[in-house]
Amino acid sequence: MRSKSRLRHFFIIALTFIFSIAATNTWCDNNQRFPPDIQRIKDKETHIVAMYYKDVKPYLFHTNGLLQYEGNRGYLIKDDGSRTDCHLQPEACGYSEEYFIGHDVALARDIAHALGVEVSFDRSPQTFNSIIDLVASEKADMAISLISKTLTRAEKVRFSDPYLTLKPIILMNRLDAERYKVDPNSPLTALRNFSGMVSEKKGTSYINIARELFPKATIVEQPEWLDAMTSVLQENTIALRDESGVKNFMFKYPDKAINMKMLNLTAARFADSICIALPPTVSTCRNGLTSILPSRGRLKTRTIFSNGTESIMSRIVFFLLIFISVAISDNTLASRGAALDRGTTSLAVGIIQEENFPLIFFDSKSTPLGFEVAMVRHLAETGGFSSLEFKQFPDQKSLRRALSNQEIDFAFSKMKKNLSDAEHFIYATAHLNLEYVFLFNRLAMAANDLQVDPLNKLAESGISVGTLDMPLYIDQLHSLYPGVKVKPFASKQEIFKAVISGEIGACYLDEMEVQSFFLSSPAKAIYLHYVKGKTYSDSVALVFPWDRLFFREWVNVFLNKYGYTTTQLSGLIRQYSTDLYDLQRKTQK
Repeated sequence: MRSKSRLRHFFIIALTFIFSIAATNTWCDNNQRFPPDIQRIKDKETHIVAMYYKDVKPYLFHTNGLLQYEGNRGYLIKDDGSRTDCHLQPEACGYSEEYFIGHDVALARDIAHALGVEVSFDRSPQTFNSIIDLVASEKADMAISLISKTLTRAEKVRFSDPYLTLKPIILMNRLDAERYKVDPNSPLTALRNFSGMVSEKKGTSYINIARELFPKATIVEQPEWLDAMTSVLQENTIALRDESGVKNFMFKYPDKAINMKMLNLTAARFADSICIALPPTVSTCRNGLTSILPSRGRLKTRTIFSNGTESIMSRIVFFLLIFISVAISDNTLASRGAALDRGTTSLAVGIIQEENFPLIFFDSKSTPLGFEVAMVRHLAETGGFSSLEFKQFPDQKSLRRALSNQEIDFAFSKMKKNLSDAEHFIYATAHLNLEYVFLFNRLAMAANDLQVDPLNKLAESGISVGTLDMPLYIDQLHSLYPGVKVKPFASKQEIFKAVISGEIGACYLDEMEVQSFFLSSPAKAIYLHYVKGKTYSDSVALVFPWDRLFFREWVNVFLNKYGYTTTQLSGLIRQYSTDLYDLQRKTQK
């Protein structure tokens, strides 16, 4: 069984390497077999990319004029104001490399070049949501057109990692800004109860953002961005748009912009992640690799310069990674989207019958409580699932077996990412990072002269360091502190008892395990000395069966949207300490 897992792991890495080499040159002869999604593109010899029907600088635009539409009829507007009817003179409005350029256009051409095919741009969609519909129906191979990643869209298509992050901006007229006494550094404080009109372009992600930020306001959907933004000149009206669109507007209409106030939403949870949208049937090598590779190896946001260009190396690295990401498919498409059948599907989630405060703990009736439980309840409510069932398992082994047999949709219980599990399961984005710490017996520290710089003297001191009898803990100790004498224990309770009694000189655990002990046994903590370990952290995440790729990606969008990826342990302990104290009082009574 182990050899099969290693073989599969090796096979994935080998495929990734092969596709990487191919992407930097050209594909081999046309008789070579490819995964189904790639083969379909190569068979038709054209890579169809969906894009917005209007030009948007510096992402997709014509150098010989600005493409605009009146109804379904396109016109190329030149700098001198003259108009060319694209229906009568299609060559003037064409998509040759000479006339049609921009950041997203270059990226689309790079991917097509790597595939060894021609690129074709489908610019029929007149809203961004209709671009998503085109990709979801597989009438386009992908969409590269300033597509924002949202929960609703993630139910229809799959997304690449973000290649660009934009800040949303609130636009309002200057008189309203003075009347509401808006602080530019914290605009939502004054506008929290805004009850006027929010003007937005129809079919964009900013409509949902506006509803969330301004629940008392009236949302007015406009046919075009120009209508939405100029309506701000009216009294008691605001608009939301990305920073790029606002800058383009202010450059083109300075006479209107002078009467407007720009207010930045700088908080990370408001960041607008721009991604490539892919059909739901496209599987990705990235899904397996991001579970295994360290976070520092993940794709970083690209830098866009004022003239719309970027460094050649960053573009090569980016299109190569995206190409790899769409290169491999699987045959489990029917099952992986099943958990997104809104309103009719129950959600079965596995947990372990072990308390890990504040992530999960239980009341007297064995009802699970805690941060992870609340997060999953929120997820189920947001996804519109008809019911949520927590299936409890006695240990990690039985929980993993249930995941492998697909008895549950996913699992949580302080599940740490590790290479062994990554061979069998896939992880969501981490919702907590835990550092590792030492607890020293104070008498042992004094006897072994460890009061100063104890970590560098661990091995030579000869004291035993206790930790859990798990490869994750033991391997870390041997790797970070060579020569240290390690003593494994079956449980945390045994470790704390041993270090207090002096059976071992110190113990090595994650910060949550130590903080929970201090909280439950403050009188015993006085005998111990807390020392932060070397820089190392583990990521805690939800775990899914290998074939739930599409559902996992939807969950990742949820986690990012609602700020679960920036959780701090100290805040969780403060938040749930009251709940734990109330439970302990009820138990004592």
